[in-house]
Order: sequence, then C-alpha cells, then structure tokens
Amino acid sequence: MSKFYLTLLASACSSLSLATASADELTDLTELSLEDLLAIQVTSVAKRPQPANESAAAIFVITQKEIRQSGAKTLPELLRYVPGVEVAEVENHSTAISARGSNFRFSTKLLVLIDGRTIYTSILPGVQWDLERLPVEDIQRIEVVRGPGATLFGANAMNGVINIVTKHAAQMLGTSVSGTAGVTGPSDQVLSTMTVRHGMRVGEDGALRLYATGHNTPALSTKEGEVIDDEDLALQVGFRFDYEPTEIDAITVQGDYNYTDFDSTLDYDNVFGVSSFRPRTTGEIAEKANILARWSRTLSPDSKLTFQSYVDYLSRSEFGGEFEQTTVDFDMSHYFSTGKRWETVWGLGYRVYSDDSTDGGSVDFADNSRTTDIVSAFVQQEAFFANKKLHFSLGTKLEHNDFTGFEYQPSFRGIWVSDNQWSLWGAISRAVRTPSRYETSAIYTTGVYPPAGDVPLPASYPVFGNEDLDAETLIAYEIGWRKSWGNGHSIDLTGYYFDYDDLFLIGPIQAPEILFGPFGPGGMIVPYQIIQPVDVENARKLEIFGAEASLELQLSADWDLKLTGDVKDTSVKDGPINDAQLPQFFQGFTPHYQATLQSNYHFTDQFFGHLALRQVGPLEENPTPSYTDLDLRLAYRVNSQFEFSIEGDNLLEPLRTEFTPLIYPVPTGYVERRLSTSLSVRF
Repeated sequence: MSKFYLTLLASACSSLSLATASADELTDLTELSLEDLLAIQVTSVAKRPQPANESAAAIFVITQKEIRQSGAKTLPELLRYVPGVEVAEVENHSTAISARGSNFRFSTKLLVLIDGRTIYTSILPGVQWDLERLPVEDIQRIEVVRGPGATLFGANAMNGVINIVTKHAAQMLGTSVSGTAGVTGPSDQVLSTMTVRHGMRVGEDGALRLYATGHNTPALSTKEGEVIDDEDLALQVGFRFDYEPTEIDAITVQGDYNYTDFDSTLDYDNVFGVSSFRPRTTGEIAEKANILARWSRTLSPDSKLTFQSYVDYLSRSEFGGEFEQTTVDFDMSHYFSTGKRWETVWGLGYRVYSDDSTDGGSVDFADNSRTTDIVSAFVQQEAFFANKKLHFSLGTKLEHNDFTGFEYQPSFRGIWVSDNQWSLWGAISRAVRTPSRYETSAIYTTGVYPPAGDVPLPASYPVFGNEDLDAETLIAYEIGWRKSWGNGHSIDLTGYYFDYDDLFLIGPIQAPEILFGPFGPGGMIVPYQIIQPVDVENARKLEIFGAEASLELQLSADWDLKLTGDVKDTSVKDGPINDAQLPQFFQGFTPHYQATLQSNYHFTDQFFGHLALRQVGPLEENPTPSYTDLDLRLAYRVNSQFEFSIEGDNLLEPLRTEFTPLIYPVPTGYVERRLSTSLSVRF
C-alpha cells in the first residue's frame, strides 16, 4: 500500500489529468437546456421513471453538469447545497449527513442507495461515508428526496432518500487518468486524489468500465491549528458491466472494494479504572466490498420486471474494537399500467444481516454475533385524471424484522400539473425507524464529563442496549409548489410538519455509583468519579415545522444562479429532557436555518467561474457556532485539449468547526482552508 500512496502523491502533486474520450460516447446532461432538466426522469418517488417536475415529493436532482461545475471530489461535498440536507465534518474520516434534522455521525433516519444498493449498516447504524469513494465523474445524477420514502424503500427511509445513479458503462468509453493536489492551512497538510478509469465495448451489446481511485484526506485540526490525527488514506477499485442481449433485456453487474487507513483519537483513557483527561490515538483499518447483479425485462410497452441481488461486506476497527457485517439482499419489482388511468408498481424483498464484533474497545456487544433478517412487500398504485393533470398515488410497505416484528408504512400523495408550467402537490406518510444492533445490544461509555453544575465529580454514563425497543414512528405532512417560466427560470417551495413518536433516548436504570480511591493527600481515600448507568428507551415525542426553497435563474446565456434555503423549528412535545438523559440522543443536532448561493459564469468561451456561498446556523444542542463558507473555482480552457483550474474551499476563515462530537469522546475538529489546482489534457 505504501508504494501506491507514494505514487498517488507524486502524481497528484503534478496536478495533471489526462483523458481519452470515445467519439461514440453518449450525450450527457451538460448539453440539455434548463427546460429539459426540469423533465429529467427520476425513479426515487415512484420506483419507475417519471419527470421530476411531476413527482409528488420534495425532490432535488444534482445533474452531471452541476457535478462538473462544482469541482467536488466526494459525495458529501456534492450534498452540501441541497435544501433541507445537513452536512458536517466530524473527523477527517467521518461526516454527519441527514435530511430535515436528526443529524449525527450515525444518522439513522436517512436511506442512501447507490444504483439500488442500500449502504446503510446496522451494527454501526447509518452510512460509513468515508468508505464510499465513488468517483463523482461516474455519477449520472443524484436524486435527493426530502421526506419519507418508506412506502417504496422500507424502514429507515424516514426523513429522506438519497439515490445515487451511476452512468451506463457505454457512456464512459476510453481511458482517463486524473489527479488533484492541494494544501490546507494553517497546518500545511497535503490533500490529493487520483483516479484511473478505462471503459471498453464487450462485443456488440456489452460495455465494461473499470476504475481505481485513491484519496489522501487531511486531518482536522484543533482550534490552535494543530493536527489531531494523521491523514486518511483510502483506495477504492470497482467495475460496472452493462449488457443488452436483446431489445427487451438489460443486465448490469457491478462491484466495488474500499480499503481505508485512518486514525482515531479519544479524549480520555482509563488507567487502573481511573479516567484521565488525555488523548489516545489509535491506528485503524476499514474495508468494504460489494457486488450487485440486476436483470430487467420489458414485457410490453406498459410492463417491466426487475430482479436484483447484492452482497455487501464491511469490516471496521475503531476505538479498539472490531466490527464486521455481511448483508445479502434479494429484490423483485414489477411495474405495469392498466389503460390510460392506472399505473401500479409492486415488489418483494428479503435481506439478511450477519454481524460479528470483538470485545476490548470502547464499544462491546452483549452478543458478539447475530444474524437478523427482513422480509418485505410493497405496492403503490397511481391514478390519473383530467387528461393526466391530476395524479393520485396510494401505497404501503409491509415489513417483518427481528427487532420489532411487523411494521406498516403507508403513504398518500397527489399532484396537480398545470398547463402554465406550475404544479401543486401534497402528501401524508407514515414511516418507521427500526432499532439497530447498536441500540439493542451495545454496551459503551459516551465519555467522562468534567464536574459541572450539581455534579461535583467527573461523571461517566455507561449505556446499555435495550432488546425491548419499539420502532420510532413518524407521521409526515408535506405540501409543495413548483413553477418554471421564461427562458430557464424555476422556483420550488416546500413546507412540512413532522410528528415523531417513540424516539430513542437514554435514561437512568439504577442509582448512580460513586467511586472511591487513594487519590487524596497522603493517599487518602476520596471520591473521584460518578458512574450513572443508563439504557436506551422509547421516551420522546418530537415535532418539526419546516420550509425549503430553491430558485434557479438563467440571467443570460453565460450566467446562471441557484439559491436554496431551509428553515426548521424543532420542539419536544412531552416536556423537557430529564437531567439524567444525555443530550446526544436529543433530536436537535441540526441548524435552525441554512442558505446557499451558487453562481456559474462563462467570462468567455474559454474562461469559466463557479462561486458557492453558504450560511449555516448554529447547532444549539451541540454547541457549534454558525458559519459562512465560500468556495471558488476558476477554469481556463486553452483549447479543446487543455484546461487549467484552481479551487479554493472555506475561504472566509482559516478554520472552523462544523460539529461537536458527543457520542464518542473524540476531540472537536476544525475544518481548515483548502487550496488546490488541476490541469486536464484531452485527446
């Protein structure tokens, strides 16, 4: 691995990108007008292709053009400018991402898919974003649905669904090598990425894409600008094979493997049972691999059948513990229409999670190995009236899992699509979030907290999982309005009310224990720590009122603007949090407001600029101040073969914090200013 990274750094520092594109490469979205973009076909709302502007949901699409213009290198960077989505760097190897609240490193209420494969893990609930290094150039589009998607995608699609769709292998024929390099300040760390890709035809009806990518991610720093950990070094390789043997059959096989080497730093260590406030850094390794196969057959112009299966493997060591999980998934869906008025999609699914853990770290499990499964079925029917201007859809997902048993998740949606390029939609949905292995059987300590208030001694809170948890539930009410006008202008407004019940919180299960030891003058026995055992409970009712907006303006042929914003108000319905209940289980780790502005301007046919400005409000329950961020990218195309660009991120201040870790006793990391350059050569 060391030789690979030396090669990676040397290549990246040259800031050179070579690309060879095939003449028969398929047309991409960069050539589409904004009116065409409004009619982009999405699949996340109805599990069938439909125009985004006719979807009865709060959907936001990130296109190929926007990905290229932004200069983003990772998935979290691309999601920062989606209204209603919160993105915060916790450590260099962990990012907190959620939709409409409940943000956390392990965000449990957001479902993320890559080409139909769920990347949620149960043993460490949420998405391991540092192990998803998919090259952003390979992405066709990202569909972000804010609000429940549980009727089609099941449990944990509670607050939203992110559906990442990669390009068909035939769209990226030829060979390309790309690299970037830069520095961060004030710690002067090196950042770099390198990607090698090759696409080729396989016979007359098939195409294959292979890729390898490496990332050297700088560590976050302390407030004083001192590096906390070593850099995060990651390698990911993968492939996608597409084959259409007949006009009615389509087969896709794809897979990825990720290897990541990173550090974790704890803010405390235990010596002879006594907690001392000094950091301890451990080197960690994580691996993730998957393979997926999908077959679709078009039975008729009005009927399509799809079978899909995948295997996903995760191995991660962190904080002294080791965790493994294997996921096996089988899925079938069938879409058909009956006449001109009725369209139906239904499906069956079966998923198995098998996990294993090793004691000795900061997190142990009551049972080190467990296998659980989920059996599911869904159906959704859509009806059309008034010459297909009025759509109604009704559906439900039925699931049985080993934690809470049977769950149902219905939704009712409607939309009116006007001839005057506006639409009005509304939805009522029920969604659940089932407990994870972490919440039912993990045993861990969130940290040792210094004396404060009525607690005169350092206090620790050992947390015990609860096998008797019920699922968290959400009743969601949503309404939205869209309009497009003129030459490429559009506006999208959404309002929602979320009513949560049975949210997980932790509370005391017995009286606190006071520890005594010979730490007084002359070895005197004195109290030195309070231990308050707690467990996870269904103990909270919560409500959120929120609104989101996006505005796109095509001011001229050379200049376009995109503005987005969201605001939300979160309140506890059943009284204040008990003093003994730790704040990290409160669902308020999310900014009250966010606002973004993106500007793309072609100064000449050769000179292009991208500006992105972002304002993020403070995290009240997670003591993190508000911040304003500015990113810039300037690109100069010398000719059709050569392009030079420079990028600057976090330009308004040398460093800032985006999230204060509480669930683990890790130090608060500060994100630094970043500068990078690139040069591309195409043949």
